[in-house]
Amino acid sequence: MDINIFLQIGIVGVALSGLIQFIKTKFITDPNTTKLLTIALAIVVGTLFYVLKSTPLWPTILGILGAASMVYAFLLK
Repeated sequence: MDINIFLQIGIVGVALSGLIQFIKTKFITDPNTTKLLTIALAIVVGTLFYVLKSTPLWPTILGILGAASMVYAFLLK
């Protein structure tokens, strides 16, 4: 497996983590609901990754997620 795929999965994982954190703060959930939500979203995001990684849209999506991560890390943290 190519090392770039591992890096791409990491960026997608950060986006998923941010989404779960956003949902936890907006909609108060109990721990079991959060675990089920994490599993369901991981399956959905993993499926989207598998489908989109071979399309021309994928580099654009990664660029947007990477830029958003950098802005968050440098300015908001």
